Amino acid sequence: MGLGLGRLRVLTSNKRLGLIEELQGLLSEAQQEIRSFSFLARPPVIQQMDLVRAVRLLAKGFGERTGLCVAVETAGEIGACSPQVRSALYRIVQEALSNIHRHSGASRATIDFHARGPVIHIVVADNGRGISPQSRLGVGLAGMRSRLSELGGRLSVKWLAQGTAIIASVRCARETGNRVSA
Repeated sequence: MGLGLGRLRVLTSNKRLGLIEELQGLLSEAQQEIRSFSFLARPPVIQQMDLVRAVRLLAKGFGERTGLCVAVETAGEIGACSPQVRSALYRIVQEALSNIHRHSGASRATIDFHARGPVIHIVVADNGRGISPQSRLGVGLAGMRSRLSELGGRLSVKWLAQGTAIIASVRCARETGNRVSA
């Protein structure tokens, strides 16, 4: 489309150049959106490093961009998980941070990793106004639940004295050669 618009621009009179430039701008925006969507759908960082390091990098960048103070803590040995589990947990943390920024009015958030045997729990909590137990939960939480459910995990929402905690729990299937084991 870009090449076609470029050629049309050369062949067109001055009257229509504004329209062609506008179409080229819209095409450029669409291409950027596709790149962003592709990155979010399969973030390269999660393929290149372990889950905790990837989340630390995510938290650091998110905090710098939003001004939100984000701390990451671990308890227990967080082992190597299958790519599906790593990707799902990373995306859940990403969505939880995004929800905190958009809805909570929080000044800080924590991401806590807890390993108990083969199960990993990630708690993303904030000090914001919290989700009302009566409020209709949005698409983001439903997507997180669905993502974990496909892996045999579960998602919980806890209402805190100040803020909200999202708890993602899933068996951390580990890669062993060509097989995945628990």
